[in-house]
Amino acid sequence: MKLVKIEFERLLLLESGMTDDNAQFIEKLYKSPIIRKVIVSNDLPDDLSSFAGAILACKEDMLPYWINKAKKEANVPFFSIFQSHPPFHVEQAEVISKLDGLLFYSMTAEQITWGLRMGQSHWRRRMDMTKEIHQLKIRLKERKVIDKAKEILAELKNISLAEAYQMLRLKAMSDRQSIETVSRSIVTAYDLIQIEKGKSKNHS
Repeated sequence: MKLVKIEFERLLLLESGMTDDNAQFIEKLYKSPIIRKVIVSNDLPDDLSSFAGAILACKEDMLPYWINKAKKEANVPFFSIFQSHPPFHVEQAEVISKLDGLLFYSMTAEQITWGLRMGQSHWRRRMDMTKEIHQLKIRLKERKVIDKAKEILAELKNISLAEAYQMLRLKAMSDRQSIETVSRSIVTAYDLIQIEKGKSKNHS
């Protein structure tokens, strides 16, 4: 007997203004070997993160509202069901791009399974990319702080930027701190001194 991994332990089906075909579609969902349970609701639950994914069954004009609302609640894969290949307009492109997958009422259980898996894969890549971008932004901020600290040391000590970096590195090793932490302390102290100098000039 071949065991199939349950990838969607709990799947949310959000109904809003489109219910005629949902009963048959839910039957197809339960025929998918990767789905354990389908929860049907006409509103978003308090804890959306407890679901492995969400399917929006709503009219096209309500899609932006539900996508934006859902995206604020939790990071889970989002899909939408359409009657047939939707007549996308240029202004809808941004909204549709926020979905992880598109499903259609005409799909078979097998097609739905692959559609969900592809959407889940797309969601994972998107999450990885979001995390990577966040980490790159942090590194960029750290790099800017280190560069500023190097410039401060180079100016105050009358040394090269390379020598200033070596000073930062040795100080970090000595204090058992990161170079970014040491650099931030130097930049903060320097900024405070400049503020005090500015106050002294104003009083004189």
